[in-house]
Amino acid sequence: MEKQPSLRQAGAMKIPVGFHELCSGLHQDALYLAQGSVERLAADCVEFVRQDHKADLLEFLRNELEARTASEMKGAINRQKPDIRLSSSNAKTFLENVLLRLG
Repeated sequence: MEKQPSLRQAGAMKIPVGFHELCSGLHQDALYLAQGSVERLAADCVEFVRQDHKADLLEFLRNELEARTASEMKGAINRQKPDIRLSSSNAKTFLENVLLRLG
């Protein structure tokens, strides 16, 4: 009997360069500057994504936000920026706002 891949292995995210760039805009000062506004934080961080990476990031976010839980998306951000602590709901809201700004 063939062993089935785990859910984590079967659905591993392929993180595009644009996501790395987006997360590079996340730093503790940015969180304070946003004054609790996840929407403003998304607008600030989109500026870090190079134009030629925006289409890949847009496609990634469309697919992953539909397929992943808020906790999984928070984990993706935390792997890029372990010093940033967003709640699962704020992480998802942040990425949804990025998607709106890119789309």
